[in-house]
Amino acid sequence: PGQQCNGGQFDRDTDFHQPIWPNPSPYLPSKMGSGLGAGGCCAACNAPSRPLCTHFTYDNASSLCFFKTRDAGRVKAVGVTSGTVNALPPACYGDTCVFLDDGTDLTRAAQVAAGADVAIVVVGATSSEGLDRASLGLGHGQDELIASVAAAQPNTVVVVSAPGPFLTPWRDQVAAVVTNFMPGQQAGTAVADVLFGDVNPSGRLPVSLPVGENDQGFTPSQYPGINYQSNFTERLLFGYRWYDAHGVEPVFPFGHGLSYTSFSYGPVTSDAKVKKVKKKNKSISTTPPPALSYSSSPPSRSPSSLCGKRKKRGGASSSTLAATVSVTVTNSGPVQGAEVAQLYVAFPNLTKGEPLRVLKGFEKVLLDPGQTTALTFDLTEQDLAVWDPDLHNWARVFGEFTAFVGASSRDIRGKAMLNVTAPSSIC
Repeated sequence: PGQQCNGGQFDRDTDFHQPIWPNPSPYLPSKMGSGLGAGGCCAACNAPSRPLCTHFTYDNASSLCFFKTRDAGRVKAVGVTSGTVNALPPACYGDTCVFLDDGTDLTRAAQVAAGADVAIVVVGATSSEGLDRASLGLGHGQDELIASVAAAQPNTVVVVSAPGPFLTPWRDQVAAVVTNFMPGQQAGTAVADVLFGDVNPSGRLPVSLPVGENDQGFTPSQYPGINYQSNFTERLLFGYRWYDAHGVEPVFPFGHGLSYTSFSYGPVTSDAKVKKVKKKNKSISTTPPPALSYSSSPPSRSPSSLCGKRKKRGGASSSTLAATVSVTVTNSGPVQGAEVAQLYVAFPNLTKGEPLRVLKGFEKVLLDPGQTTALTFDLTEQDLAVWDPDLHNWARVFGEFTAFVGASSRDIRGKAMLNVTAPSSIC
């Protein structure tokens, strides 16, 4: 309602592409009357009889007006004038209509949102090699747009495309947040599938979404560095590990993700694999060197080179199986969905420098409603080792580990103790 033409300020030239309409159709080329020109073509596109028309092309030579429903196939052409209507009309399918607003006018965007059942705000941020983001905010007035729409429409869904973590000052005002980070050319189709329930989302955050701009208190010496030198004084405490160590609650934790169904977890069980290995080097001692210290009595440790058969997994070396952790997962909701169960491990006696919990594995399973499956996580010797800078090698740690299984780094569903003892001989 109240749509206006561009007042003669047309975007750019375009070709004569238009969709194939059933005949007769109001969208077939129309000849403009004398003197109506491109302005009349714009008004004809904007007429109530053409609710799907959003773009037009006027051929000066023939006085023909061509109508389009989308900005597709636009190329330069000689002797034509083209443009769009200011406010795009709704695309209707039966009783359901989708209204589109470009968000440049906050008041207008809020009015469009207020008249709908649901508002979807699509925003994003970008970066590239040599062009880092200036902040974690979305910028360009996008936060203000979200806040304005959400104030007018409580059922607001925000879709964010971003290359990394981003701030969400409007999170308590909206009904849902969907992020696809850096998607491909089918992003629109994929997002629509999720929003309309054709696909049950099962992605999990590979980062923690922060409360503020610099939750972790990074200094210039850490990033971007001073005199071309960056000091990694945070050591192993970055991301979710930092939030855990400092007792800070992130806005959305590492590993978090929602679903249209729900999942329940059974008890977590563990099994340490004590395996004798052939002795190859009598000079290797299991006594920890003084360089590695612990917050309490040190666990038993072996500076072995993680003997046993090695294999490639995910591009990194792994070694002999040291333990397994098992759990059952049940789809307790009404629809099919995929859950991502995550295994976190705490080292014994809070081995100095090690995070409180470290992700050691995850399993994604697709389950029908009511279906239960058993998952087993394998822990290798290297998974239960720490890097010894003096030996310049991995050093086994023995003692009582804690295995946590959950739906995110903060949504822990169960745990089990894992007592790993040193083998009777060391290779």
